[in-house]
Amino acid sequence: MLEEGPVDLIKIDPEPSTAIYALSVAEEFLREAQEHIRKRNYEEACESAKNAARMASSAVLYNDGYVAKTLGTTCYYLEQHYPKKFPVEEWRVLEVGTTEKIKIVERILYFLRLKKKKKEDTEKNARKALTIAEIFVASVRTIVTGERGYACDTTKKEE
Repeated sequence: MLEEGPVDLIKIDPEPSTAIYALSVAEEFLREAQEHIRKRNYEEACESAKNAARMASSAVLYNDGYVAKTLGTTCYYLEQHYPKKFPVEEWRVLEVGTTEKIKIVERILYFLRLKKKKKEDTEKNARKALTIAEIFVASVRTIVTGERGYACDTTKKEE
């Protein structure tokens, strides 16, 4: 029996130039996250790191000729096509914001600002997010530019 993928995984023509652009945006978000960590802006660092992972995952999808509409579909694609190349489960937890340690009631209290996160937890989460983003960006850089080089390198110049 053939296993079907998610219905919101859409096949398109591969778009290497869009993939390279998305990778460059991911790298910029990664630099932002690193700078926020240095400045101890942990909440901003976490957001920039998440954006880096999002853009990096978009880059690999564009490179392969797919578009995914949801986090779940993106994770599915990465797990199926690049097993063990990306920390997908850690990224999913980072995006959804739930682990065994943080119960749903605590998440609601944080959201309603009735309970504050400990500074140590915020820093720990930001550093974890940064590590995940670094892995995503490095892996995507290898996939998008590794074997074939940059898309502009494959374009013939007329003199």
